[in-house]
Amino acid sequence: MRRAQSWIDQGVMYSQTSYHTDSNGTYRQDCSGFISMAWGLPASSANNYGETTWTLPNFASQLGSYEDLKPGDMLDNIDSHVVLFKGWKDASRTTAIIQEKAKSGIPAREESTFYTRTYLSANGFKPYRYKNIIDAPAPVFTQTAAADFNGDGQADIIARDASATLKMWTHNPGGYFNAPVNVTGGWSFSQTTAAGDIDGDGKADILARDNATGTLKAWPGRGDTTFNAARNLTGGW
Repeated sequence: MRRAQSWIDQGVMYSQTSYHTDSNGTYRQDCSGFISMAWGLPASSANNYGETTWTLPNFASQLGSYEDLKPGDMLDNIDSHVVLFKGWKDASRTTAIIQEKAKSGIPAREESTFYTRTYLSANGFKPYRYKNIIDAPAPVFTQTAAADFNGDGQADIIARDASATLKMWTHNPGGYFNAPVNVTGGWSFSQTTAAGDIDGDGKADILARDNATGTLKAWPGRGDTTFNAARNLTGGW
């Protein structure tokens, strides 16, 4: 995904006869050259510096359905066009966010309105995953708590991941949760983290036990998903 974004940031123009060279290597500037570059496939004069919509599936495994798509997968219509999948625009997964080289006169871009599930299916776009992808292990979240941390009247979620980072998912008015943001690292407090308006100021706070000292601590919320420094409530908890 970083490699694909680099061409978008550079505004690399579409071309079936031009080649772009940067830290990613040298690749043809069309849709399949873009996917070849993003996946880091071998590129030389022997394959015209990139694979084609027909040959890209040789480097991938076809997925069972659009539901299986993850960032970095491709959606390929071997007869016409191929795009890189970035994510879903909506919770119901009706519209894909893609990155692509579309056509002459247009630079590498991100698109989030055109590629609906209906369009993809009707136009023969099949989902594929690069064979050399190594999935990161799924994070294990613990110490989950919920409260309105940003003052919009909707409950948000906090949880600790396997790397001891406390994360927050804010509620989206569309009925789902936004991508998590990091609240703080090194969350080595009690196995139970609680949330609520501890100090009565109308803003949600975080409560946890310091395992090292047995002190019960509160982090007063500012109402904007950030928190003030911890306050000690009582020892011997």
